[in-house]
Parts: sequence; structure tokens; C-alpha cells
Amino acid sequence: MNKKKLIAKVDKIAEFEENWDGYGAGTFSRKTINKVKIVIACLDGRYPEPDVVPNVYGIQLEWDHGENALEVDIGESEEDRVSYLKVLGTDMEDWTETTISDLSEINELLKWLYGDETMSDVSKKLKS
Repeated sequence: MNKKKLIAKVDKIAEFEENWDGYGAGTFSRKTINKVKIVIACLDGRYPEPDVVPNVYGIQLEWDHGENALEVDIGESEEDRVSYLKVLGTDMEDWTETTISDLSEINELLKWLYGDETMSDVSKKLKS
């Protein structure tokens, strides 16, 4: 996982101007940008990089693996929340969303998603 590359993506999002989505979305607060960087710093480097996705509610870090997915949401709100969504199956037949109080929980969630596979294991599968 290239954390510098992820931070660069977050810095690019920090430069977004008002109405960046064409539907009136506001800019991101320094507090949210810094929180995303803290979350990235806590990530275990053995897993693949997430997609960094801005939305009107904050910034998401998204991982997909097989039919399952994990989304970590860093909220653009006064609560300064970090929450996650676990998606089981392509039809979202089972999902869980809750707030994260200890950021190290994210690595446990990544372990749930990838099992004992490491980033190099996932890369090998993608190449074949």
C-alpha cells in the first residue's frame, strides 16, 4: 500500500471548490481532510490500497474483494465520525454499518475482507 499516493489523492480532494460535483456540494473541512489522513496512517500496509471517493457526506475509503466490500466513511459533520459498511454478496444481502471508536478496528475489518491474503497475494491473482 502506497500511503503517500493515498495522501496525495486526499490533498487533491482538499483542493475541490464549491459545487465540485455539479450539484452544489461544498468544500471539505480541514478537520475532515486531517481525519482521513489519520485513518490512512493507521492502515496496515499489507492490504491493497483503497479507492478514495469524495461524496457530499465526507470521504470514503473503499475496498472490494470477491463479492464482498468494505467502505470506511469519514464524515463531513460536527460529530467527526468514522463509520464502516461491510457488504456481503453482490446483492447486499447482508450488510453492517456502525461507528468506529478505535481506528485499529479498520485493520480487523480488512482482515475480515481479505482473510490471510496479503497485498502481494491479491496482486498475483489480479495478474493471472
